[in-house]
Amino acid sequence: MACWSSRARRRLRRRRTPQHCYLQRQLCEALGLDAADVRVVTPQVGGGFGGKAGLYHQFTAIAAAARLSGRPVVWVPPRSEDMKSLLHGRGQIQYAELGCREDGTFTSLRIQLVNDAGAYPNVGAHLPGLTKNMAQGTYRFDEIQFDIAVALQNKIAFKDGVIELACVI
Repeated sequence: MACWSSRARRRLRRRRTPQHCYLQRQLCEALGLDAADVRVVTPQVGGGFGGKAGLYHQFTAIAAAARLSGRPVVWVPPRSEDMKSLLHGRGQIQYAELGCREDGTFTSLRIQLVNDAGAYPNVGAHLPGLTKNMAQGTYRFDEIQFDIAVALQNKIAFKDGVIELACVI
């Protein structure tokens, strides 16, 4: 939801995000406003921060619409829209080999990962590194080899987030 007060020359933006200061800065840059003129209110955030981070084009559009109309503007995307447009999650294909001693102790882990960056390589290309950082979980390995390939496409990329992707391995 976005509101604009012409008396106070102030914009109020409600968004469930863990990064309200970052969102405020991005919104100010997009609309050419000073930080003192933009107030971002973040109600209960909940989980799944990936899709709630950053400024989407829709946020800029509703903030500008609120300013032009002088009325509050609310945008509530259906889940199907989120699945098509959110940039936080990507599909991954993972090939993993686990080296073990006879007693079952893990010794090595080799992973080849192909990541679908979708149409948002700024985030999609970053996520495999996070998967790599979490791949060993709580286990100790003498050696880990991790190879990553990232595919850039102009299609929807599906998956729910990095932690789940790393846990699959």
